Amino acid sequence: MEKKLTKEEREKQDKKLTESERNKIKHGIVGALKKTIYLSPEDFKKSIEITEREY
Repeated sequence: MEKKLTKEEREKQDKKLTESERNKIKHGIVGALKKTIYLSPEDFKKSIEITEREY
């Protein structure tokens, strides 16, 4: 079984995800949302299903 991380160890792991990586994730989500706006309702449903599968 995996040992529980102390608060400090968790904070170190969180800091590994740098600010730029967080921004890339945010921009990726925003970009995906912008793209879905131009899709028809059927395509929009398909794109939602695809994104749900990816996460």
